Amino acid sequence: MLPGPALTERIRRVPFHRLRPAGLAALSAGLALAMALTAVPAARAQDRTQDLRKIERALTDAERQEQKLRRAAEALARELDELRRQSVEAARSVRERETALTRLENRLDGLRQARAARRAELAGSRARLDALLAALSHVPPDPRRFFTLFPGPPVEAARSAMLMQAAAPELARRAAALGDELVELARLESRIRAQMTALASASASLSQDRDRLAALVASRSRAYGKADRMWRDSRQRTAKLAEQASDLRELVERLRRAPPEPAPADGPEAAALSGAPPGLRAFPASGQITAPVAGRLLRRYGENLGFGKTARGVTIRTRAAARVVAPYDGQVIFAGPFRTHGLILIIAHRGGYHSVLSGLAQIDTEAGQWVLAGEPVGIMAAGENAAPDLYIELRRAGRPVNPLNWLPPDRIGQTG
Repeated sequence: MLPGPALTERIRRVPFHRLRPAGLAALSAGLALAMALTAVPAARAQDRTQDLRKIERALTDAERQEQKLRRAAEALARELDELRRQSVEAARSVRERETALTRLENRLDGLRQARAARRAELAGSRARLDALLAALSHVPPDPRRFFTLFPGPPVEAARSAMLMQAAAPELARRAAALGDELVELARLESRIRAQMTALASASASLSQDRDRLAALVASRSRAYGKADRMWRDSRQRTAKLAEQASDLRELVERLRRAPPEPAPADGPEAAALSGAPPGLRAFPASGQITAPVAGRLLRRYGENLGFGKTARGVTIRTRAAARVVAPYDGQVIFAGPFRTHGLILIIAHRGGYHSVLSGLAQIDTEAGQWVLAGEPVGIMAAGENAAPDLYIELRRAGRPVNPLNWLPPDRIGQTG
């Protein structure tokens, strides 16, 4: 049995805000008994002892419930960290296969162009050879009869015979060249077939990797869904800021001054998901970051856009349905449509940096969530008429800076 001061101290330590209804009910019953005991006469000391034991058991149950909730929160946090790690690895595999597939397609296009050129050369060689053969077809098989049958003067007959003799080596050379072109064409056809086989294999592997990544993203979304109220409040807050902003620059500035934060944690799931993941890094002042997509650089930072305007970011042409990843560790502060920009994703990075991604067809994260570098955050447009162009803007202390100073050149087809 606990003495009065010890019992009071134990009650004070109980985390009432973390208890579920069952735990709260047990604790409330115990506290009600404790309050009633103060008015019990000394003659009922035995009953008081039994009641105090009931209170102690209620407190023990409450503490066990708290420990259970804490373990659940820790397990969920570990699950989310593992999902993040697997998502980053899967996204890296998808991007590598997308890059390899693009290289195979470019190589195949080059081989097809070379084949078309070889076929054109072959057609020309055949035409010239046919003309020469047509001329030679009129020569008698016996050269000695040539002068007899030639309808002109003997001098012209001699000249024609000399020309025919000179044509024979040229005929042999052209025939040999034609044979070489046929061999080269056959080799090109073989290389094209090999590239098409490799392309089909790479496409199948990419499809499998994309399916695996989609499953991981869905699992991550379900984990975050347990604390949906936090993200719902963040969405509403950022939506209001978006309504007040007139352009992208003003939106980033408003978010920078008043970044949306999740609502207070509600339960162990929310507590596990609301905090920043361990090891979150500050944005580097120099060095390379993760390219959000792999593709070809279409527009550079500072490029003249006409009407006295210059590009504040860079534009990358990607593959259809390419996966988009976070360029660096940070917190999503805006995710959704904005004005004429379509879907916008804005990530705040430690160190006063913000990255802006525009042109996505699908966003797989919410305002208020934390992301790691390389973690999947969205998908580019797909389809024959799609224009998968991702706009990337980087801001430091609210001012645009050149993203190419951080983006790896080999990932975005940068040539200098």
